Amino acid sequence: MPKIIEAIYEDGVFKPLEKIELKDGERAKIILGSIAERTFGILKAS
Repeated sequence: MPKIIEAIYEDGVFKPLEKIELKDGERAKIILGSIAERTFGILKAS
């Protein structure tokens, strides 16, 4: 089941902001998107 996990990118490595349950060497797919992209257009400026 897909799960969205927030992470920070530091020194060339993605660091999850919460505990994830993966074994060492296990692969995962990462889909990049910034918070600005996800929230764009939610609020209208007047």
